[in-house]
Amino acid sequence: MPAPITGDAFSACLDDSHHAFREVCARFTREEIAPHAEAWEEAETFPRELYRKAAQAGVLGPGLPEEYGGGGGDLFHMLVSTEELLHGGSTGVVVGLGSLEIAL
Repeated sequence: MPAPITGDAFSACLDDSHHAFREVCARFTREEIAPHAEAWEEAETFPRELYRKAAQAGVLGPGLPEEYGGGGGDLFHMLVSTEELLHGGSTGVVVGLGSLEIAL
């Protein structure tokens, strides 16, 4: 698993809310994506139920305004989320969950 982005320029942009959100995303990835990623990739499927679970965990649309269905964070919340979700081993799942941002 690759290490998180830690360069001085990136780290300087993160505050406590970003670090806390990173932990939320990492936990969701460990529990809900990583155990199933290989099977989903092999089956070329995306479990729609994962949207509900991601919403309950608070990892959908992290950089979009709440009034539009997003998480109310900023660009760095979005970057942290994407980085952590990719650790689950399925680019397809990350793209699937990111489709909410396209829709919004």
